[in-house]
Amino acid sequence: MITTPTLTLRLAASALLAVGLTVVAAPAQAKQPDLEQQDPFGPVELPAGDACDFPLTYSGTGDLTATSTHGNVTKVTGYGSTLTLTNADTGETITLESAPFMNITTALPSGEQHIQAHGSNLIILFPTDVPAGPSTTLYQGHVNYTIDTDFIWTIRSSSGPTVDVCAALS
Repeated sequence: MITTPTLTLRLAASALLAVGLTVVAAPAQAKQPDLEQQDPFGPVELPAGDACDFPLTYSGTGDLTATSTHGNVTKVTGYGSTLTLTNADTGETITLESAPFMNITTALPSGEQHIQAHGSNLIILFPTDVPAGPSTTLYQGHVNYTIDTDFIWTIRSSSGPTVDVCAALS
């Protein structure tokens, strides 16, 4: 796979979602996964125009996670990282405390992934996504989205409160 700067940033943003939000409830016939305390991550720096109109830096600590896969479905539940997000132009920061979540990812035959996210989930959308970013949004409720084989994220639906992190850091 050829890695471009945009793909590298997309993978970093994907890692935020994966690392910041994970513990999984296993199917009844599967072995219950062990909870793992993840090491702190970051800081990850995203240039202006990718996550917000300004350069955004984020890092996380304290992620307690477990993951299980059964066939083409992966479940992740638990308490994600406490995240610190910073407007690199102004130094303004926001800290998002760890909160419960459950994400169910179904790998489709086309290579696309369908994600049902419940609880607190931070999603960064780039200009190539649908709806087009830059945007960084904390969803507190339910959000359905897909990730296609080109790493294009598409929000399909959401319910519950949201926080526009870019606006809060402006």
